[in-house]
Amino acid sequence: MAKDTIETIRAAELSALKIEKEAADKADAIISKAREEAGRIAATMRDEAVMEAENKLSEARKQVERMLEEAEKGAEEAIKALENLAQENEQSAIDLVISELV
Repeated sequence: MAKDTIETIRAAELSALKIEKEAADKADAIISKAREEAGRIAATMRDEAVMEAENKLSEARKQVERMLEEAEKGAEEAIKALENLAQENEQSAIDLVISELV
């Protein structure tokens, strides 16, 4: 009877060790899979962040280009206005110089 009890205890211990090892193996597999998934998620998030940053940079460049075009257009309009003013005042300047010479 004691021998049967000892064998039953040993069998239970072996069964418990087997179950513990299987649980540890499953836990390791789950952790490994979770790490892989976390890596994929991190890569996806990184790729999305890079894409978003590139899109924002592209939009900022376009905005700067539009601003430069507007500034150039404004400068051209100012130059034309000054040229027109100079032409309008040219005869007055000629008349003033002649009157000072006479």
